[in-house]
Amino acid sequence: MASNVQHLMLLCRCLKRGMDRAEKSQLRDELTSADDGLTGLISLASEQYLTPALYCALIEIDLLVCLPGELQTYLAGVYKLNLERNEDLKKQALETAATLNGIDIEPVLLKGGVHLFHPAFDDLGSRMMVDIDMMVPKAKLEHCIEVLKTDGYVPEGIEWTYHFPAMERPGDRATLELHAEAAEQRSVLPADEALSDAVPIDAGSGVRLKSLSPTHQVWHNIFHAQVQDRNYVLGTLPVRQIYDFAALNERLNGSIDWQALSERMRAHGLHKVLAAHLYQADKLFGVSIDPVVLGSPGPALGTRLHFRRCLTQFRWRPLGSIARSLGALTHPFKKYNIELIYGQSNGLFSLLIKRLRHAAHLLAKYKFALFARIASNKDMHYLSL
Repeated sequence: MASNVQHLMLLCRCLKRGMDRAEKSQLRDELTSADDGLTGLISLASEQYLTPALYCALIEIDLLVCLPGELQTYLAGVYKLNLERNEDLKKQALETAATLNGIDIEPVLLKGGVHLFHPAFDDLGSRMMVDIDMMVPKAKLEHCIEVLKTDGYVPEGIEWTYHFPAMERPGDRATLELHAEAAEQRSVLPADEALSDAVPIDAGSGVRLKSLSPTHQVWHNIFHAQVQDRNYVLGTLPVRQIYDFAALNERLNGSIDWQALSERMRAHGLHKVLAAHLYQADKLFGVSIDPVVLGSPGPALGTRLHFRRCLTQFRWRPLGSIARSLGALTHPFKKYNIELIYGQSNGLFSLLIKRLRHAAHLLAKYKFALFARIASNKDMHYLSL
């Protein structure tokens, strides 16, 4: 029986771009001879929120016919539902942007929201989305929230740090998050820089809407996947985000300032994170970035060993579960979260003091219910104020 890693590699080969004839022939043989009827492949695609992407990829390379008829029907059904949902989300994003345009605000779409107007590999239904993230000037955030409330949006809470709690509107398919910062940090990509470098999106209908610059989009993908979600520290593979990176790299090819990106990551001690993300993108989806551009001769031993660690945890699910549990318990005390709340640290001792202060605050506020709250709510920055 195929292992989890074998299912992963098969899924990634299905999603890989630029496949040659020999690779396509080998993939066809694997799909038609799978001893589990491809249930492992479909299950993993669902777990990673890549089912619609798998459907689109198999159609593009003319290998959907290799799947049993019931699986073809299942994939087509999931894709159709996701396409309809994304069409609704695009309409919601346009309506929300138009409302904010009314107070002279041009919101900046973050993460998957850009997909609604620049679809990955030109297919609106290929990416599954959870919510819509928009960034606005911090000084105008409260005004934006009040205007959106009059438009029917209702916040799910009141405590927030780098983005306001998700807001719901009756009849919408997704929640909306308004960001004051691009991510849960202020120093790596300052909000003013992100907003000033943002580029217009051709949204039509006279709506003014922007996205992060190409270089900042790639940075945001890497930082969010590896640092904010802590996949690098925990040794887990952010498969969907790496696939998103592959799509970004193809769409933005030639517009990404790799040297500036590399220098920014190195300046903040994140050069190993960058190397790990690019190495994973290469090994999983064949995305090759010239190492000379990044100021290195090639992947270091540590980068290769980190990838092996990720694959080991992926193969042995109990190890992955331990990593995720550890991540949930330590999430409130990660460096960027602490500095977001208490300000920049001046060394390890300063950071330790802030962490102890935060621990005391949480214990005083939630007492014996703290661990249950941590387990049920990954976004512990909402529990911090």
